[in-house]
Amino acid sequence: MYRAAAVVTVLLSVAPSLVSAATLVTPPFSGDQVNAGFATCVVANLGTQSAGVTVITHDTGGNTLDTQTSSSVQPGATVSGLPIDFATYSPSWCEFQVGSRKAWRGSMFVSKTMSANDGTQTVVIPAQ
Repeated sequence: MYRAAAVVTVLLSVAPSLVSAATLVTPPFSGDQVNAGFATCVVANLGTQSAGVTVITHDTGGNTLDTQTSSSVQPGATVSGLPIDFATYSPSWCEFQVGSRKAWRGSMFVSKTMSANDGTQTVVIPAQ
């Protein structure tokens, strides 16, 4: 009887972490072969409730270049990582730690300037 209660207690304590965590990632970009411009990881909450998210930018070696965490992103709002320049670093891919894969969409914006919305050439790499 005690064993069954212990198993139920463990399952109940682990279940929320299993349900609440999902990760979206972008395909890798050849950041080490580019020497100008910027990469920015951007994620949008397309769900119906506020939720938390962590945006992580990785280099070609898998090292973390930037981490941004927001605990309460409103529906329809976006969160961006810092623009990472190719002249100094080799940004390659984005990781988005979210609560639900269905409620979030993320991308890596690669652009000529620091702002991805200034009309310059921009490439968008969607997360999967």
